[in-house]
Amino acid sequence: MLASDLCKYLFLDPPTRSQLRSGGLVVTSLTATTQAVRPGSCYVAIKGENFDGHEHLAEVFAAGATLAVVEQPVAREFADRCVRVANTHKALAQLAQAFYCEPSRELNVVGVTGTNGKTTITQLFSQVLEGVGVRTGVIGTLNIRDGNRIVPTCNTTPDALTMAAEMRAMVANGVRTCALEVSSVALDQGRSWGLDFDTTIFTNLTEDHLDYHGTMANYYVAKSKLFIQNAAFNGRAKTAIINGDDDYGRKLVELATGTAVNVITYAIDTPATVRAQHLQMSAAGTTFSLLFGGQEYVCTIPLLGKFNVYNVLAVFAAAYVQGLTVEQIIAALAQVHGAPGRMQLLQAADKITGIVDYAHTPDGLEKVLSTLKQLERGRIICVFGCGGDRDHGKRPLMAAIAVHLADVAIITSDNPRSEDPEQIVAEMVGQLAPQQYRLELNRAKAIKLAVSLAQPGDVVLVAGKGHEDYQIIGSERLHFDDREVLAAALQERF
Repeated sequence: MLASDLCKYLFLDPPTRSQLRSGGLVVTSLTATTQAVRPGSCYVAIKGENFDGHEHLAEVFAAGATLAVVEQPVAREFADRCVRVANTHKALAQLAQAFYCEPSRELNVVGVTGTNGKTTITQLFSQVLEGVGVRTGVIGTLNIRDGNRIVPTCNTTPDALTMAAEMRAMVANGVRTCALEVSSVALDQGRSWGLDFDTTIFTNLTEDHLDYHGTMANYYVAKSKLFIQNAAFNGRAKTAIINGDDDYGRKLVELATGTAVNVITYAIDTPATVRAQHLQMSAAGTTFSLLFGGQEYVCTIPLLGKFNVYNVLAVFAAAYVQGLTVEQIIAALAQVHGAPGRMQLLQAADKITGIVDYAHTPDGLEKVLSTLKQLERGRIICVFGCGGDRDHGKRPLMAAIAVHLADVAIITSDNPRSEDPEQIVAEMVGQLAPQQYRLELNRAKAIKLAVSLAQPGDVVLVAGKGHEDYQIIGSERLHFDDREVLAAALQERF
């Protein structure tokens, strides 16, 4: 496409557009990776923590780039081939949608944000819609499903180019709806800036990612950008689905009310558009009364915990917005299965229950442990750690929650990354007495220790990594799957 047409999406000053138009430059590919530059490429220079694309302009133009988009001054020799913008992350997002002919406008895009629940909601939403014949794509922590392929992902929310390309593939594959996990970091960086969301969902906001955002106030502002962005697009009805029991959710309701966005609230403890009451939980699942539209319905889900009821309420609202009937949704919810690594159960022969969960925040760990305590079981033995190069503030909080709610807390290593695992543990247990926990830094040995301590009726919870099949130690990414190790430990015991 013509560079002038592509750059219209950057809201450039008219003189810049005129120069591009008169030059007749043609763009044949769009990239933010130097290695992917080809003759005719438009290269977007991104400045990251370890790499600054602005320092490689000579390289990309030597490779044949037609145009570069930058956010800082460049050498005079490159000036006539560069377009300067305020934020190249946002520019890449807008250009990606333009280059792939606005695929998000051809899909019903459902964006889910919040500290916990994003993966479960997108997975359950997909299962409900697929159950009634609506082809649904998913982009998130577990993978990308475009209707034909399943592609692994590295980040909760991929880069803007990947999202645009995958959404175009979804359209080509007959997908009608796309469920997308939208992280706070992606929102802050503008990766989702060019997307036309039809429905946005807010789950909750609890301490996480403060290594990036600094404060909870900044964290909230980043999350709120999804709902501001949702209202910015015109032409189609927009819906915001918000957890009304969450303090930050109530702030978002105030933000969204009065805009062109339809607001639906869901809750358990307070009145809401969609509400659950009279929760009854067993090892087989949860039953509750669902209040909606002045009617009361009995809903049974094969999932454990109050937090999963919140997830299901959000899914119910989102599916209803898509046009499904209440009866269709309730029937489909009775058949769903949880996301991998989210309260995933492994049962042993002598009635020791093994569970793997992704809980890696104080709120997430507290909710999982509180749920397990409601079951008529024996002791809870919890294995967990905290990741390196991440929020330091949550480390003592998670340790305190574990020793308070679990009968046996075994502290181990998670993904230490560049940090010393012993230093991470020191920050976790600084306010605890040694007799309150057991320590085994080798994660596999820690899991085996938990199983060796368990008696019939006990629950062994391995928390923090969930679906992950790797452990990052230093710069190495080593194969490690909590589910494999726990299953093997349970089997070896008998």
